[in-house]
Amino acid sequence: MPSGVYIKTAEHNRKNSEAHMTPESRERSRVTGRAMGKARAGVPQSDEHKRNNSIAHLGMYDGDKNPNWIDGRSYEPYPREFDKTKQQIRERDGNVCQRCGRTREEEGKELSVHHIDYNKQNCSDGNLITLCRSCNGKVNSNRDYWKQVFQQKLELQLV
Repeated sequence: MPSGVYIKTAEHNRKNSEAHMTPESRERSRVTGRAMGKARAGVPQSDEHKRNNSIAHLGMYDGDKNPNWIDGRSYEPYPREFDKTKQQIRERDGNVCQRCGRTREEEGKELSVHHIDYNKQNCSDGNLITLCRSCNGKVNSNRDYWKQVFQQKLELQLV
């Protein structure tokens, strides 16, 4: 090693990390990280910590950085007929989330009406289903799977 001051470059850090990260050490690191996360569960965070964390993550998932981003479709407006149809769909589904069974009363607010094919313009009864806000957020990933699940659920209801 050369004498004098040695400045670690990003390339040096990457190579050093790769050399020391065996499958066993990766697993140990993963397990330790989970244990540390569980140890902090329920521990209140200071307002300063929350503010700093919020600032650190600003813009992290905005627009095309979001894993659910599809050509900016979320900015498209809903058609007028959707507002008229939403309450009918909620009533059809008994004001119950069709994924988890949560009721409007348990939710404390109106349940969401979800487009099964993710097309805001398709407001037919066979393309809309009632979901609580939590489930509506969860079904925005793995869309092909959820589309199939909800289409089959509606077909069974109509029979």
